[in-house]
Amino acid sequence: MRIGIDARLLYYRQAGISWYTRRLLQALAKIDQDNEYLILQHRRHVEPVIDAPNFRRIALLTPAHHRFEQWPLSLETLALGLDLIHSPDFIPPLYNRIPGL
Repeated sequence: MRIGIDARLLYYRQAGISWYTRRLLQALAKIDQDNEYLILQHRRHVEPVIDAPNFRRIALLTPAHHRFEQWPLSLETLALGLDLIHSPDFIPPLYNRIPGL
């Protein structure tokens, strides 16, 4: 599976949801080498959040917590060919067919 994880918030904050996201990625890297993970990061967050063979950093233009973020996020994620997307910050892409958690 090709799984996208929205980690854009890590560029702005290092608490709460950001800590959860970071810990989730670390745990997934330890237990899962089969699935491909696309880590959706803010374009200014140039360092990969996690360094593992099946994890890849994807730079997005869409900022976190913008009132219109769901529309451009939908367009940016649609082109990635994701099978699933996880939005830990509770703001999933709007109007695309990617199943989400």
